Amino acid sequence: MTENIQQYHDIRLMALKESPTSFTGDYAREKAYGLEKLTRIVTPTDNRFILGVFVENQLIATIGFTASELPKAKHKAYIWGVYTRPNYRNRGLARKLLTKLCAVALAKDDIGLLQLNVNSCNKSVIKLYESFGFKEYGLEKDSLRHNNKSFDKLLMCLVL
Repeated sequence: MTENIQQYHDIRLMALKESPTSFTGDYAREKAYGLEKLTRIVTPTDNRFILGVFVENQLIATIGFTASELPKAKHKAYIWGVYTRPNYRNRGLARKLLTKLCAVALAKDDIGLLQLNVNSCNKSVIKLYESFGFKEYGLEKDSLRHNNKSFDKLLMCLVL
């Protein structure tokens, strides 16, 4: 398990460094995470898990799922942390992970809505989500700032 934790940390840091405007997380902050915090993030629960694709024992793609624990919002779940290493892109790995995640969500009786956000400039990823039936329901203006530039996030959802 410790090896998987380290691999997750490595790919997450790669994502934050290589695509800083695709994630709200901060490279310097997450680089400092200790084993205890990383273990909490990676250890699956009924409401939270991370799926990954491995090639030759190397984690090359990830997707995260968190279901709400709030009584009035238990029907909602959030998709996060979608990332594929650059040299493995355009091979359908994000699509495979999203397909698996949607299947797991459908199998959960209480989940009726999947939500996510995506940088509004990231047209290829938006098209991927739209191909699954995700619809735009809002735009979060000035959602994050990087190098003194503002970025908006498109809010999307899929009714299951």
